[in-house]
This record gives sequence, structure tokens and C-alpha cells, in this order.
Amino acid sequence: MSQESESLELKLAALTEKQRRWAQAYPGEAKGNATRASEIAGYEGGPGVWAVQGYENLRNPKILAVLAAFLEGDPLTASRIEHQHFLTRVMRGEEKEMRFVRDEDGNPSFEPCPPSLRDRLAAQDQLAKLAGYHVQKVAPTNAAGEDAEVKAMPWSDLMVAANVKAG
Repeated sequence: MSQESESLELKLAALTEKQRRWAQAYPGEAKGNATRASEIAGYEGGPGVWAVQGYENLRNPKILAVLAAFLEGDPLTASRIEHQHFLTRVMRGEEKEMRFVRDEDGNPSFEPCPPSLRDRLAAQDQLAKLAGYHVQKVAPTNAAGEDAEVKAMPWSDLMVAANVKAG
């Protein structure tokens, strides 16, 4: 048994049976849909329960380690570095795509063309997201989903709330 497969076996052994089935279904039959993977794995309940379970599983370090091991062993899955290299080539206009064109006589052919400005900007945006340059601002809401009131709090009250002693 190779060291790589032994490591995956150890990671799988740390999961419950349902978690193992979920981790196998998520990149496979569920095609990256956490809710569907919960259903396939046999979790009780309906779509709402499956969605919550999928959300929790995607934040479970043991399950994430298994998913990462699956991806490492898959030669068809691009690594993060490969994604970044490809997007960088597109952004710089180095990656070519074949486009259908007609010559002056009207004869059809394909020729390599650089990506459009729209594609280059989209690649730049994706690279920025991968690098964590985008920050999504989310307005706080209460349990009912209504806008929550945010109150300013004096520094001394914050310290008391955090249970930190001054000086």
C-alpha cells in the first residue's frame, strides 16, 4: 500500500460511516452539491436538514482533510497553483483560444486569438478572489432576518464584555 493511500485510509477511519459516505458522494455523485451529498449519505430529514448537514460537513476539518486527499490523488483535478497560472496567462493575453473566422474569399477557418478584454478582466477578478483581495460586506441581521441595529459601544464596555482587565 502506498503512503498516499495509507494516509487517505487513516483520514477516512477518523470519520463516521455517514461522514465517509458524504465525503465520497460530495465530489462524486453529488457533483459538489453539499445538500445532495447529505441525502446520498443517508442523513435523516429533508432538504433543509440536508443543507445544514452539508454546511456543517464542509466546515469539519476531518472531512476537509479527506476531500483534500481525494483531490491530491486525482490527476484530472487542477491544483490551486495550476488555476492561478492559467488565470494569469489569460489575464496577460498569453492563453489563446481558437475562433471561427472567414478569410477574404469567405472560406471558413479557425485561428488562435488572444482572450477578449472581458475574459481578461474576468480572469483578473478570479485571481483577486483567489488571493483574498475581495471583502464581502454583509449587513448584520437578527434571528428573524431583519436588519439588526448596530450600537456603538465604549472601549471600556468592550473590555468588560471580553473579560479583559485594564492596566
